Amino acid sequence: MTSGQFGPKYMPGLCVAAPVAVPHISFLTEPTFVIADETMVKRVVDNLISNAMNYGIDELKIIISKDDNVSVAFQNTVQDGQRIDINKLFNKFYTADLSRNHSGTGLGLYIVKLLMEKMGGSVKGIFTDNVKVILLLSL
Repeated sequence: MTSGQFGPKYMPGLCVAAPVAVPHISFLTEPTFVIADETMVKRVVDNLISNAMNYGIDELKIIISKDDNVSVAFQNTVQDGQRIDINKLFNKFYTADLSRNHSGTGLGLYIVKLLMEKMGGSVKGIFTDNVKVILLLSL
């Protein structure tokens, strides 16, 4: 695997001057292709990066791997993780930010789930020791 990084903060059409954590990305060494809707995949990735940058407190790791299918894991540390209900993470309007310090609507991860299912894939949330992993499967 090789690694790469995005610039200051990856948000489509937005350039942020304030220092933020730069995602660490692990790529496959061989070319890998998936059959998927490009617009939907971009929206899924945008939503997951935005979610991690808005609610994470540490480095975002994006890990692309391949077994029978291609999977992409988005991993980041979250503050006060015990408030996250992993069973509701992809529900419409769910937000674990009880203080509402962020302007999130609770739709980002819900949209991720809808789009992944529409493309024939799936999404799964895993949470241990304040580390949240969103795993995109069957791309």
